[in-house]
Amino acid sequence: MQVAGRAGRADRPGEVIIQTRTPDHYALRAVVERNYDAFAVSELAYRQEAAYPPFTRVTHAVVRARTDPAAESGADALIQWMAAGALPSDAICLGPAPAFHRVKAGWAQWQVVLKSLPENMETVLSHASAFPPPPGTIVFLDVDPEGMA
Repeated sequence: MQVAGRAGRADRPGEVIIQTRTPDHYALRAVVERNYDAFAVSELAYRQEAAYPPFTRVTHAVVRARTDPAAESGADALIQWMAAGALPSDAICLGPAPAFHRVKAGWAQWQVVLKSLPENMETVLSHASAFPPPPGTIVFLDVDPEGMA
């Protein structure tokens, strides 16, 4: 909506072209109808059903090592560590998976995503923060990340 609102200037008309395979998607319908409220209602319902923020909190854990097998092994170890902990029943550990930028500045990267209800995330973080990374690995935790790239 914001981009469409910027099309054209003063007396010069603008045009917005959207190319999609899903023209009936609720977000696109809301843009075409300029109906932010309809978008917000649909998006919040989707986020609640999928256990996405703001209904849960998310922590993005990135495990780095000099080799891909070591990073993958470190991420596997983090998952095992989390599974062995006394975590809240709503806690979810997703992964491990290669990070979006699998190699960054010479470091191989694998990722784990931790999700929990807002009131339980402190317990999840406490356990994740106590994880002893395998030799040669580094673990970064990003709480409520703006992105996971």
